[in-house]
Amino acid sequence: MAELRCDFYDWTTRSRCDQRAHWVTHQSSGHVMRLAQYYCDRHRPPRAQPLVKPSPTQRDHSA
Repeated sequence: MAELRCDFYDWTTRSRCDQRAHWVTHQSSGHVMRLAQYYCDRHRPPRAQPLVKPSPTQRDHSA
């Protein structure tokens, strides 16, 4: 899977951030659910949640 990149766009300089994303937001307005937006540490909005990827080696070993 490709590494997620920050979705921040600076309209002043007309450039996109290309840093690795560590945060995600899910916005909804009424009944409309928008796609997730990803952000780096620098551009993280206050409502962002940590982007957690499950470890492929992590398993439940309880008996």
